[in-house]
Amino acid sequence: MKYLVFILTFLSVSVYGVKCFAAKAIAATAPVQQHAANSSVLLSKSLFFGLSALGGGLAIGLGVIGAGVGMGNAVRGALESMGRNPGMEKKLIVWMITGMAIMESLALYALLITFILFYANPFKGIFLK
Repeated sequence: MKYLVFILTFLSVSVYGVKCFAAKAIAATAPVQQHAANSSVLLSKSLFFGLSALGGGLAIGLGVIGAGVGMGNAVRGALESMGRNPGMEKKLIVWMITGMAIMESLALYALLITFILFYANPFKGIFLK
């Protein structure tokens, strides 16, 4: 239940941020006399970029949370195993670090997706005609 409050707060702040981003992008790029003619085009562009930023933020946030939980479980399991059988310490450390490297690569994939959404969005040509 307590996480629901955090999630709803995050979503409401994100939606407000996208709305403010769209309004500032429209105000900064459109002169007053051309505002009525280009407002729908500018709104769609700013909404596209705002939602891309929101998607990138969610991608990196959820990706890092998953990798962090996985790494925490791996370290906990390895430490419990070392406590029960100290003779296996060297083998456990090797496999634990290998598994953590794989989990870290998943977080880096999330970062890559975020950079793609920010800088080389493949949907830009479709939505921004």
